[in-house]
Amino acid sequence: MQPAAQRLPNVPASRLGRRKSLLQLLQALSPRLAGRVAFTLFLKPVRRELHANDASFMASAKLHLLQAGADRVQAYEWGAGARTVVILHGWGSRAARLAPLASVLAERGWRVLAFDAPGHGLSPGRSSSLPQFMAALDAVATQLGPVQAMIGHSLGALAIACQRASVPPWFGSLDKVVLVSMPNGAAFLVDSFQQMLGIGAATAQQLLTRFRRRFDAAPELFSVSPDSQPLQLATLLVHDRNDDIVPFAHSEQLLPRLTNGRLLATDTLGHSALTRDAATIQAIGGFLDAGVVATTVQVRRADLHDAADATAIVQLLNAYATDQRGGGAPLPDAVQARLVAGLLATPTARVWLAFDGLEAVGVCVGFLGYSTFQARPLLNIHDLAVLPGRRGRGTGRALLAAAEAQALTEACCRLTLEVQDDNTPARQLYERFGFRDVRYGNSGPTRFLGKPLQPIDVMI
Repeated sequence: MQPAAQRLPNVPASRLGRRKSLLQLLQALSPRLAGRVAFTLFLKPVRRELHANDASFMASAKLHLLQAGADRVQAYEWGAGARTVVILHGWGSRAARLAPLASVLAERGWRVLAFDAPGHGLSPGRSSSLPQFMAALDAVATQLGPVQAMIGHSLGALAIACQRASVPPWFGSLDKVVLVSMPNGAAFLVDSFQQMLGIGAATAQQLLTRFRRRFDAAPELFSVSPDSQPLQLATLLVHDRNDDIVPFAHSEQLLPRLTNGRLLATDTLGHSALTRDAATIQAIGGFLDAGVVATTVQVRRADLHDAADATAIVQLLNAYATDQRGGGAPLPDAVQARLVAGLLATPTARVWLAFDGLEAVGVCVGFLGYSTFQARPLLNIHDLAVLPGRRGRGTGRALLAAAEAQALTEACCRLTLEVQDDNTPARQLYERFGFRDVRYGNSGPTRFLGKPLQPIDVMI
């Protein structure tokens, strides 16, 4: 059995004492009953209150309520950068404890996602666990991604590290991870819990039986121990030498298993203060930003009379048509020839181009319409296309932002668009931007239908 924690995270000494006394009494009566109660306590976090210093920043977040398996998870979003980072708190904590870190990362140009794990913060539930942390992390990355970086503290860090075993689909976009005060596995958590509460061998066996039955695995399988599979991602370990919950040795032993990692050690911050310490936050931000090429994308209204802009519009739309999502075939020559002239002849057309330097990398084509229910104009985004090699860098979001700004200047009541059901990346982009299924009253979502027509001049 490895050295245990000197205290349990966010459990006051008085509460720990009451739990220990209860279990001592139950163990004398029935190890089986004691094991059941112990396992219940093992899964029950202390719900931390929102600190007044964090309230205003949390109130500025865009909110998402996500489903993660059987749990609902409250998620938060700040910033509109081209790259996204997810930050995850530890046991008995909440997303608000990471507010100083989230604020700095948003100021550095990151889009920041955080969430309250099940049974924590504003997420409902009376119990939680490492697998639930992992499922919530998967839900956030899947529904609000793609994600380029992740930061976890304590159990949150372990949840990130353990996800490598399943290699979820969103893992492919991930470049860097920061693991702060991370324990080496669930076995350490179970051992520490048992030692701190004075659990004997018979009761411990009952607790482990319930663990295996609940999670269909032994604690040892939730592990990032030195003999486990190496972590391949660029990784920053952050740990205080005087951590009284997770010994510093856990990060020291993990470091050789990192193919591209380093360890940032501190001496006076203990287990919980690292993610609120200004110097440590700046070091984390520097690690995330190192080697990142800043986006140079600029968006402007297209000049349909300009030959270069006209060529760019046709080339970008043709590139999208050639893509599998656009049909897998280039636009017919006749369509390419008359496309821009047709836009010029349509007064309601609004077109934007995105440039990286002198290269056109994205296009947005919209048309003004009119809402009879609100007696105001609306803007339908008919095309949004970004070159394949330039996706995932915020270009689509920048084009949408330009369209929204124009719609507001023209007193539009709504932006509309259509998207293929199975185009997950596009749907994620639109939903993050605020698009939702259109519903009227208690009716179901509105369906987009089309009927091909043959032009009159062709019929004649």
